[in-house]
Amino acid sequence: MQLHRMQREERSKAIVNVKAKETVKVRTSPKTSATALGIWGKGKRGGICNDGKAYKGGSYTACGKKSNMWYYGGDKVNGWVPKTCINW
Repeated sequence: MQLHRMQREERSKAIVNVKAKETVKVRTSPKTSATALGIWGKGKRGGICNDGKAYKGGSYTACGKKSNMWYYGGDKVNGWVPKTCINW
């Protein structure tokens, strides 16, 4: 898949020490129906890959906002997280 290749190629371009506004699920793809790989706890520091670029995915309401933009990153495990819940 093109997306997975892109994730591997750009993984080294991470923004570090980013905090989650709320506890969020880290998912296998950028949609709320995707399998959760783990969680990124509220206030915990993690990283956002791809120079902090957000990607379009499934629509959601999280952390008080509606959006369809997602980051790839996490604290203990990497996956897709809702952009509205990440302080960066």
